[in-house]
Parts: sequence; structure tokens; C-alpha cells
Amino acid sequence: MGGSTILLIEDNPDNATIYTLCLEHSGHRVLHAADGGKGLQMAREAAPDLIVLDVSLPVLSGWEVAEALRADVATAGIPIVLCTAHDSVADRARAARLGCEAYLAKPCAPRTLVAEVEERLASRRSTSPPDAVPVVPGRRRRRAALALPLLTAASCLGLYSMRRRAARRRTSSRLGALPSLAVVGMA
Repeated sequence: MGGSTILLIEDNPDNATIYTLCLEHSGHRVLHAADGGKGLQMAREAAPDLIVLDVSLPVLSGWEVAEALRADVATAGIPIVLCTAHDSVADRARAARLGCEAYLAKPCAPRTLVAEVEERLASRRSTSPPDAVPVVPGRRRRRAALALPLLTAASCLGLYSMRRRAARRRTSSRLGALPSLAVVGMA
């Protein structure tokens, strides 16, 4: 599912380059802002389909940007994916209170970010009627958003566990022939 406009608000040039390339490779148009003030201005002017937001930013913090976006009727319905090195229970709860749809802790693999963006865009397309005006998130949506960071973290852990099990199987299948060779070599 490509073709959406993504606003990436990230001050680290390396992260911005990597995430931009991966999102563009997935078919999205990426706008980039290196500070919170410019990011907020671009969000209001461009009305992107989704915003990927860092927390530690110059000018305005990611928290301030998210708060301002949710307070403005024109930007309140834009999904926000926080991608930050701040990874505490309090930060996740704050993101949920602000109505952020997802919370990714850095270092975040580009593949994980792209998958999260695709998932958020797909759920937005399936839940909103075409050409609908975004609705300001209400109380019910915020309650659901509280569970989201926990589900996202659990799904990331699940993916990590699945990869580890697959790697162990590959390693054990390659090593399966070694004991017999070692025995022959020792005899």
C-alpha cells in the first residue's frame, strides 16, 4: 500500500536519510523537517497522510508538536507514529494520552518503521470513509490507544522471538551434519 504522503520530523540526518529512503522505496512521498517548529508548519501546510515524529527535537519537542497537532482541528486526525530513543512506561503513556497511534523505540529497524507506517495507513483507509473529514480523537479512541503501545511492543517482541527461533533452526540444521563428521574425524 504505497502512494501516501509521510511527514518525517527527525533531526538526526542519518536516521532521516535511512527512513526516507526506505519509505520512498515502499512507494511513499516523504517530506522531511529537521526541527519541531518546521515540522508543525509543514504538517499544517501539506496535510500529510501520516507523521513519523521524534521526541528530542530542536525548537519544539516532539511532545509539543504532538500536542499542537491534536489541538488543531485541521491536523487532529493525522496518525502520528513516535519513533524515539525515549523508551519508558511514562513516555509510552504520555504518547497514548496525546493520541499517538504507535510508539517505536530507537534504534528502530527501518523495516519495522515501514511495517508500522503501512499498518497505520491501512487501518486508516479501512476505518474512514473516502473523502471524510478527520475526526478529533475522542475518549473511546484514547482508551484504545492506551493498549496500542503495549500491543506494538508485544508484537515486536513476538517478531523478535520468531526470528530467533528461525535462526536457531537454521543453525541447528547446519550443525546437524557436524557431529557425525566430528565423530568420523576423531575415530
